[in-house]
Amino acid sequence: MARSKQTMTRWNARLCDFVRTQLATGLSAGAVAKLATISGYGKLSKNMVVGRAHREEWPILGKPIADRGHQWTSDERNTIRENAHLSNNLLAIMLPGRTVLAIKKQRRKLGCQQKFGSSTSTDLYTAPTTLRLAIEAPPSMSVEPPIRYGREPCTWPIGTPRTRSFRYCDAPSIYGKPYCPEHAAAAYQPTRI
Repeated sequence: MARSKQTMTRWNARLCDFVRTQLATGLSAGAVAKLATISGYGKLSKNMVVGRAHREEWPILGKPIADRGHQWTSDERNTIRENAHLSNNLLAIMLPGRTVLAIKKQRRKLGCQQKFGSSTSTDLYTAPTTLRLAIEAPPSMSVEPPIRYGREPCTWPIGTPRTRSFRYCDAPSIYGKPYCPEHAAAAYQPTRI
């Protein structure tokens, strides 16, 4: 039996305001989608809410989506330069007001990108002690195996569709997933109600 074609929900100012205010209260993208559907705004999915939030730069669960418009301080730039051997995720912990993607872009500008394929296990040993304590897993927890990268590039959309600036991330994707590690963390958020 064929699936019936779902009608596409149109984003209008009223729906955008509703989603933005619900995200600002701390609800997850999945919960906002369910609430919008129940409230009669039309059928929304978690991915539609996440995509719109990224394009409009709305925070999800209190985390900033992008850093556009915020100038990088000399201290932040020096932190990136001095810790060039650390991964973007560890630098994001050291620079709490910045996202992983913003740090990645700033690294490109500064010319101090992390070498592809460098081991993140060495990051824990070279990271500052306070950062190392926050990241190391307790002895009872198992440590995850290193990330395996696939052949396909990351398919995370960047920008607004149907514009000239629209593109895809193109970083190496995780094996068996369509996204790179940074975008997989944003795309596969647990459902919270």
